[in-house]
Amino acid sequence: MVVSEDQVNRVRERLEKQLEDTRTDIQEIDEQVRAFGADHEAAEGVDNHLGDDSDIVYEQERLLTVREELTGRRQRIEHALKKMDKGDWGICENCGKAINPERLDALPFVTLCITCQEQQDRRGDGRR
Repeated sequence: MVVSEDQVNRVRERLEKQLEDTRTDIQEIDEQVRAFGADHEAAEGVDNHLGDDSDIVYEQERLLTVREELTGRRQRIEHALKKMDKGDWGICENCGKAINPERLDALPFVTLCITCQEQQDRRGDGRR
């Protein structure tokens, strides 16, 4: 099962759009985190309730967690696009066999075929 050039082009367009959207989302989160910091500094000296501070900290941590997830997504997309540029997108990074085109269409930034992914998942769970 070899990936067709048409599929590569279709998926590349999708990934480039997702990459652009992900970068925008990261920028928006960065701006929100900065705004929280600025708002908190502006409120210094004002008699804030302890709960107000904890709400701010919670929201900053939530935003930073989302940012971390988005950064991972951005890296996976960039990796897939580089593989497309090199011509080895759709090849399992573990066994070197072709990844099922349907799997690639559903999860375009996967790097392992389903067999290798299942083996990795079992090892990750402590099972062999």
